[in-house]
Amino acid sequence: MVKDRLNEFQTLSGKTNSTHHRYERRISAETSKLLHDEETSLEGFLNRMTELRNIVGQLESWLEEVRILHGELLLAPASDGEKSQQLRVIMENFRTTSLVARQKIKNIDKEVNSKSHPDESKSVDSRIKRNQIRTLTRALHSVMWKFNEEEENYKERCKKKITDYLKIQDIKLTDDEISDAIDNGDIFERTKGILLAYSDKKALFEDVKARRDELFEIEKVIRELGEMFVDLNNLVMSQGEMLDRIETNIEDAVDYAEKAKQNVKDARELMKKARKKKIIICIVLAILVLILIIFIQAMICHFTPIC
Repeated sequence: MVKDRLNEFQTLSGKTNSTHHRYERRISAETSKLLHDEETSLEGFLNRMTELRNIVGQLESWLEEVRILHGELLLAPASDGEKSQQLRVIMENFRTTSLVARQKIKNIDKEVNSKSHPDESKSVDSRIKRNQIRTLTRALHSVMWKFNEEEENYKERCKKKITDYLKIQDIKLTDDEISDAIDNGDIFERTKGILLAYSDKKALFEDVKARRDELFEIEKVIRELGEMFVDLNNLVMSQGEMLDRIETNIEDAVDYAEKAKQNVKDARELMKKARKKKIIICIVLAILVLILIIFIQAMICHFTPIC
């Protein structure tokens, strides 16, 4: 007697369906997690880019304040201690914030490069990230260049103001002597043979000394920013090369796709021609077979009385 195994099959079917559903749910959960991680990664990256853009915006704001203070200090008849202190604070803020921004960009650039698989260089996310990094690097590079240019310009204008002041006081010194006086602050030594009131000499000395301190501070910032500027310039160049390679890969991929499309088109044309040739050959062969049959039949009829 055949055993009724319907219940057993239904049970097994239920278990199989249950396992299948669990597998589908696990795959779905893993896919959702992967998509969420990618989304979160890009969102986090864009948030960091926004933070860096705000930092660059702050640097531009400080640059404008420095320009205003430079103008006011140059127009002042004597050194203004309060404005000079404001200038030093802003310059220090600019220097330290520039260092932080540069390091953040370098870290993000390194992170993107380390996490990118070679095949991912053509992906949309990768291109977005690299373009964002390059744009921000150029923005930081630009604001630092402008700040450095402003400092160099102020340094020369400051030296010219001291030179003009000495000439107005009828202190006849050569350009080299004036430059040494500015650099060393020894205006008393340079003017000891000149008839000038002690109070005027002291005022002149204090003014030259204060402006000399400003120049030293400026030169220090210029040197530090110069090192950062070179570093950023190298980073911009490396990012440019990377993007050029990505663009080249994309262009190559487009070319390959176009060639593949053309190859497919050519293959279809060849297949059509081959089919036509096969049909023609088949027709020719059929005609030849038919002629051969007719010829054989005619020969049989001619030599035998069958027909």
